[in-house]
Amino acid sequence: MSQRILHVIQSLDRYTPADQLLALAPVLAAQQFEQSVLVLGHRGELAGGLAEMGIEPTCLGQRWTLDPGAAAQLTMHVRKANPNVVHAWDQPSRRYVSLATAGLRGCGLVASWNTVERARLRVDLPMFFPRSPDRWLVEGKWARDSLAQQIAEGVIAVVPPTATPATSTLQRAELMVEFGLPADALLVGTAAQLTASMGVKELIWAVDMVRVLHPNIRLLIAGDGPQRDHLEHFACTAAVPENVCFLGDTNRWNDIVPHLDVYWQGTEAAAASPTALLTAMSAGVPVVASDTAQHRDWITDGETGYLVGFDARSDRTRITDQLLVDRELRKTIGDAGRRRFEEHYSPATAAELVAGVYREACDQPSASGPLPQ
Repeated sequence: MSQRILHVIQSLDRYTPADQLLALAPVLAAQQFEQSVLVLGHRGELAGGLAEMGIEPTCLGQRWTLDPGAAAQLTMHVRKANPNVVHAWDQPSRRYVSLATAGLRGCGLVASWNTVERARLRVDLPMFFPRSPDRWLVEGKWARDSLAQQIAEGVIAVVPPTATPATSTLQRAELMVEFGLPADALLVGTAAQLTASMGVKELIWAVDMVRVLHPNIRLLIAGDGPQRDHLEHFACTAAVPENVCFLGDTNRWNDIVPHLDVYWQGTEAAAASPTALLTAMSAGVPVVASDTAQHRDWITDGETGYLVGFDARSDRTRITDQLLVDRELRKTIGDAGRRRFEEHYSPATAAELVAGVYREACDQPSASGPLPQ
């Protein structure tokens, strides 16, 4: 008998928890989970991918941080769907789901949590939480240890992040022509929401240093966000403009990634966006990421990728130069990253762990203590 899972999420934008949902949904469907998706805010770019799987997201049109109309709609949908498990994928959805599932018998509540949330929320909003999650999902040991300071460790499950593996239908020469890049260009890429915490400005500084050694370098930046105009202006004033290419919120990223020579992740200590990083690993592209606690959970420095200080431009330049010059090193690190992805971060591996948590939440629902802010 299939179990009904209701996913509740703030939006279906790229480089958010929605990436994880999109990667897991088809694998969970194959395991006989019947899934539906409620979006608090706007649908976002990934809604079409879910619809293609037969999961048509329902948008509640949330207008304010605390929107009584969205809360009422969510409560109505939960009662109507009568799910076995409700999975709240982020902090905003947890707040609403806590209210919508209060007093609902026979329904497990699962919540995802990461250590970034508290740093992003400058002022905690006072709100009454009638129900706490039965099970918590975190992406690594560091997040587990942080959350365990607030709630019982027994209700926390570590489920490593995942991503849809990258495959390309294009040859490299075709890619260069399509995006107007020189045939001999060396490609470094990054993908993220363009906000200050994602550190893209630092990467633009760094690529200008790499350009001194490799004049044909091109930094491809995928994504959009409030800082895009500022970053485009910065790239024109602090770097050589033709070395920095803004691709926007493209759905072609998985076609592009396999042709990168190096992938850069530039997040600050208080930011995390694992999906794009894992996509690069899945394609065998060596990763140079900021040395944060989250990244240390996912990358072994010098073996499956490299970790450098957030603003250590000289270190990022030095390591990138080594990878660009030494093709064998590039292949060794890239292959090790691909193997790590296949062993620990594939959608099949993550879905098996998530499915186990769902079954536990169905079988043993219980209050787990106060809701972390």
